[in-house]
Amino acid sequence: MWEKARGMSPGAWVRSARGALPLLAIPLALLLGACSQTTSLERCCVQAGQGLGSPCLAGVLADSHARARSDGYHELRVPAACHGVGLEKIPAPVREVAQRLLDAGHEAYIIGGAVRDFAMGMASNDLDIATSATNAQIKEILGDLNVRFHPVEGKEFGKLRYQGEDIDVATFYNIPPELHGLPGIPDFDPAAASSGSALHDSFRRDLTFNALYYDLRTGDILDYHGGLYSILHHEIAPIADPRVYMDAGRLIRALRFKARYGYTFSPELEQYVRQDLRRPLEGMHPGVTCFQLLQIFSRGYARQGVEVLEEYDLLREFFSPLRSLPGQDRINAYALEAAIGMDGLRAAGGKVRQDLMLAAMLWPAVAQRLSTGQSLRRAIDSTFAEAARLLDPRPGDWEAARDLLLLQWRLGKGQGARGASATDLGKALVILGARAELEPRVKALLPGIKRRLAALPGAA
Repeated sequence: MWEKARGMSPGAWVRSARGALPLLAIPLALLLGACSQTTSLERCCVQAGQGLGSPCLAGVLADSHARARSDGYHELRVPAACHGVGLEKIPAPVREVAQRLLDAGHEAYIIGGAVRDFAMGMASNDLDIATSATNAQIKEILGDLNVRFHPVEGKEFGKLRYQGEDIDVATFYNIPPELHGLPGIPDFDPAAASSGSALHDSFRRDLTFNALYYDLRTGDILDYHGGLYSILHHEIAPIADPRVYMDAGRLIRALRFKARYGYTFSPELEQYVRQDLRRPLEGMHPGVTCFQLLQIFSRGYARQGVEVLEEYDLLREFFSPLRSLPGQDRINAYALEAAIGMDGLRAAGGKVRQDLMLAAMLWPAVAQRLSTGQSLRRAIDSTFAEAARLLDPRPGDWEAARDLLLLQWRLGKGQGARGASATDLGKALVILGARAELEPRVKALLPGIKRRLAALPGAA
C-alpha cells in the first residue's frame, strides 16, 4: 500500500488508506481480544480466589483441553492469579540462571516437574530450564557456573549446581520422529534434535501435566496440551495417541505418577494399558526398566506402587522369576509388606537403592528354589540370572543384592551379623519384616533379632 501511495494526491491517499483500515484492524482486534480475554480471566480468578478451581478458569481449561485433544494442541496462557504459582515459589538461583538466558535474547522457561508440583500446591526440587539457546550459547552465557553437559536420548543437556540448587538446562527438543505426519502435529524436521520452539519441545514431554512452561517474564503458565486441566481433574493423560507415543519408559513413569498422586488414567491411556501394554515392554532396555522401577520404590510411595503394579498385573512382568510361582496372593501380600518396609526405611532417613529393591522383590523366587533342594547361593544366582533378562541395574548391585539376601538369611537363622554395616542391617530387616508376615517362624524370631541389632555399637 505504501509503495502505491507514492505520487498520489492527498485525497487519493486518504481514500486508499480508509480502504485499508479495516484490514489493519483485523490483527489488532485479534491482539486486543486475546489481551482482553487474559485480563478478564485474571480479574475473574482474583475475585473468585479459588486457583485452578475457579469456575471461570474451569470452563477455559475444559475448552482448551478439548481443542488440544481434537486439534493436536492448543496454546493457552494462564496468569498467575489463576494458577497460583507466584515467582516467589521459583528458587532465586533458578530465576537468576533463566534470567541470564532471557537477557541474552533467548527464550527460557521453567518446565516439567517443578511447574507440575507447584501447580498442585506441592514443593519440588525438580528444577529444569528449557531454552532456545544452543549448547554453545548456554556454555557462553553460563560458562562461569561450571555447567557440564551429559548425553541423554540423542542430545546433551547441561547440569549445574548454583547456590545450593541443582539445575538442568536443555535446548528445546524437537518433536519425536514417531509423531511425524500425524494429524494436528506442527511441521518440523524429523532429522533435527532441537527446534528452538517451545511448542515443538512440548511434544517431547510424556504426559500433559509434564508439558507446562512457566514464563518468568509474566508469571504465566504456557499450556499446550491441557496439563492444567489434567491437574484440576486428577487425571494422567498422554501428550498424543499412546499407541504411537507410549514407550516402556513413559509407561512406567505414568504408573509411577499414578502411585504418587493417586490420579486416574485418562480413558485412552487406561484402554492402552489394559489392552496393548505388552508391546512396548518387549523392547524395553533393561537398564531403563531398573531405573524407572527404582523411582517407584525409592520415593516413599512404594506401597502404592506395588498396588498399581498389581492392578495391571505388572509385578510379575517386571520381576519375571515371580511369574511361575504358586500362591500369587501370598506373593502379592509379601510384596506389599516389603514395599511398606521400604517406605518405612526412607521415612527413618534411610535410602532405598536398587540392591534392596532387587533383593526384596525377588526373595519369593529364591525361597521357592530353596524348597526344591537348591543351595542358597545357587537359588540366588539362578533367580538373578532369570531376572537379568529384563533388569540391568548399576554395576555391583546384583552382588550387593546377593549379600543382602545372605545377610537376612543368617539373621533369620539366629546367626550373627559380623561385619555388616548398620545400613545393610536396616535393609535386611526390611526383607525379614516382609517374610514375617508369611512365615510364622520368622515372625516369632523377628522381635529378638531387632533387640540384638539395637544393642549393637552405633545402632540408632
